Amino acid sequence: MDHNDRSAKRTPTGALARYALYGGILLAGAWLAAPTVHADFERSFTLAGDSLELIDLIGEVEVVGYSGDDFQVTVTVRGDDAEEERIDFDLEQGGAARLHIRYPLDEERDYVYPRMGRGSRTTFSYDSFLGRSSGLLRELLGRGERIRIAGSGSGLEVWADVRLQVPSGKPATVRIAVGEIHARDVAAYLLLDTASGPISAVQVEGNLTADTGSGAVDVARVRGMVSVDTGSGAVDVEDCRGEEVRVDTGSGRVEVSDVDCERLDIDTGSGSVRARAIATDSARLDTGSGSITLELERMGAGRFELDAGSGSITLVLPADASARVRADTGSGGIDLNVRDARQKRLRSDRADFTLGDGDARVSLDTGTGGIRIRQR
Repeated sequence: MDHNDRSAKRTPTGALARYALYGGILLAGAWLAAPTVHADFERSFTLAGDSLELIDLIGEVEVVGYSGDDFQVTVTVRGDDAEEERIDFDLEQGGAARLHIRYPLDEERDYVYPRMGRGSRTTFSYDSFLGRSSGLLRELLGRGERIRIAGSGSGLEVWADVRLQVPSGKPATVRIAVGEIHARDVAAYLLLDTASGPISAVQVEGNLTADTGSGAVDVARVRGMVSVDTGSGAVDVEDCRGEEVRVDTGSGRVEVSDVDCERLDIDTGSGSVRARAIATDSARLDTGSGSITLELERMGAGRFELDAGSGSITLVLPADASARVRADTGSGGIDLNVRDARQKRLRSDRADFTLGDGDARVSLDTGTGGIRIRQR
């Protein structure tokens, strides 16, 4: 483990240095002491282990691939109150390695994070986030204790930005309360978790789980299973290949394109769902309020369920589709443009027909909104 001398301080390249020059003031023949100035400081760690869990309260985390055998972590502590005595680093080596960046939560529960923007704030409890961090903060935070993080105002202004280098094939978990997580060029399983803040992951060779309480999620070029969960925030998934692609959001639009998987599962409480250039054996797209579009390049013999509580549904079937299709709408009408349909029954609010041998089962249902089905 490479742990820099705690007495060393330096400003990272490209970072905004908080320097201030104070002039002396002559008063009654004496110089008044200049105020103490705190500078950002940096720590570097090498952690040996088969996997790593990183826990941070506030900041941005960059996750990148690494050709070595051990995890490399660089932590830069920033803010007007970035004193070395305020932050501790708990390390566990070997097996399931862990780095926990500890804040003075037993003394301070109000924090200022200027990147949130003036007027922004979030409050959360142990139960809502910290309980997921392997119980490491249990001794500092009892159930129901709350932490407030704001973009401005009173509180301790300190946060930790992290650069994590992940060896090939070694899983990594990143958990933060407020901040951003960005991953790229990683060949390992990743679990990225933030209570408030966006997540992005590009070029991941391995399964990916991205979970945010509030924030947008962008995923591209993943070769493995993809699971995205957000309480509120838009989700974009592009160019992914794996066994399953799953998206669950309480509120926010979902855009999925160029996906090849065995199962596609998209569920949003409120927001439109659009899935284009999809090759899958089965699919479920569900929104409480919003339109649904599914454009299939390939469809297997599984179940395809499209359900909108309120909103239109558009389904584009491949030219060689083999399926039994049933469509129901409370109001809005049904528009069909398919070839060689058999056992066809069409009413204003319901349609039943079969294409090819009828291998797949297709169900479309909307309470309010039109349904359009066409074949390439």
